[in-house]
Amino acid sequence: EMRRKSVQNGLKTTGEGLDWGVLFGFGPGLTIETVVLHSVAI
Repeated sequence: EMRRKSVQNGLKTTGEGLDWGVLFGFGPGLTIETVVLHSVAI
């Protein structure tokens, strides 16, 4: 879905035109998961 929308909007990457992103996940208790995302060229 992200790739399709990026192509339709004429963006250069899959991340809505951005190169880097961060994903946060919150679990039970005080657990926080963090993932660094890197966009690819389309």
